[in-house]
Amino acid sequence: MRLRNLKPYKLNKAKYKPDDERNQILDGYEEIATINADIQPCSGQLKAQLYGKELTKYLTVYMFPNTYIEEGLFILVDNKYYEVQVIEKWDRHYRFDIKVVS
Repeated sequence: MRLRNLKPYKLNKAKYKPDDERNQILDGYEEIATINADIQPCSGQLKAQLYGKELTKYLTVYMFPNTYIEEGLFILVDNKYYEVQVIEKWDRHYRFDIKVVS
């Protein structure tokens, strides 16, 4: 597969702080790296079966292998944070879905 239309995106990790009852509360996001990726809307019959009505909350990411990327991190796309879901590692690229969180 040939990766085209790669654009830079900010990869972030969540920062938490304890509240009065020692629960972890999201305090913001901290930028840890910049990645080059091709991000497209989720589509297809399989994705529709997996996500159903929530399909509009997901995007699909294609990118070259990167040591920074892992599940649970966040990518900033169009001023919205998306959480990285399960990563499929192919021979020459990674493919994974991201879900909007804010």
